[in-house]
Amino acid sequence: MILSLLSVLVCTDPAVDLGDSFSNLGNYNQAITEYKRFLFFNPEGSKSAEIHYKIGLAYKSDHLWDQAIQSMNSALKRTKDLESKSKIQIDLAITYLASNQPNLALLKLMSVLSQPTSSQLHKRASFLKGLTEIYLFNWKAARSTFKTYFENESRFHQIDTIINQAIKSPRKSGSVATILSTILPGSGQIYANNWVDGFNALVLNGLFGYTSFSAAKSGNYRDSSFLTLFLWMRYYLGNRNNAKQTAYQVNRKQDLAFAKLVVEELQAIWQEK
Repeated sequence: MILSLLSVLVCTDPAVDLGDSFSNLGNYNQAITEYKRFLFFNPEGSKSAEIHYKIGLAYKSDHLWDQAIQSMNSALKRTKDLESKSKIQIDLAITYLASNQPNLALLKLMSVLSQPTSSQLHKRASFLKGLTEIYLFNWKAARSTFKTYFENESRFHQIDTIINQAIKSPRKSGSVATILSTILPGSGQIYANNWVDGFNALVLNGLFGYTSFSAAKSGNYRDSSFLTLFLWMRYYLGNRNNAKQTAYQVNRKQDLAFAKLVVEELQAIWQEK
């Protein structure tokens, strides 16, 4: 009994206990201060990985994504246990998603799924992988992941229907938009359903082109060169680039709308559970 009590006293640390208390109260800044106080005196101790992880979670709760990622990566480097590593990688993936870095999130989740781990962590990583693929608009990969995750349950049908719509939905080609605006300024934007910008590009390019041509026709080659090189060519080349960007934005807006529908369906499924 005495040895057991001594063991507890040796293992516990006031800074860690205080940090845990602050974290439970939602005072993450103070919790981080106490955890770092512990690390200052025990930089590479047996609990250093756990404390780095707690610091990362505190930063994550405070929406300080870069600091959270740095601390969790420090914890990952110090962790030997495979199950604990998988847990940290999943939280890292969530943090990468929250900080709009889905590609890095996907790498962490694929690492978890490639290793032997508990069914609970594997299931969670699989779900997050599907969600990450939705945010990356990798529709076919997301459908495959969720099909495996739901094991062909009827609830997968609604998600599959939305993803199938996203795959089959017509898309605008950036190359076609660029070619069209090269031939006729503004036509690329009109192709991408942006009639206002397309009409403006057509009018402005036509105006500068006509003014430049008129100046050259009247023998004022200096003004004609200036209008051509510094005004008309600027608007002409800008119009081509804008057409490609407009097509990209149309596709992205469409993908975001489908992604929102999938996420809403997933939320409804979890509420049913």
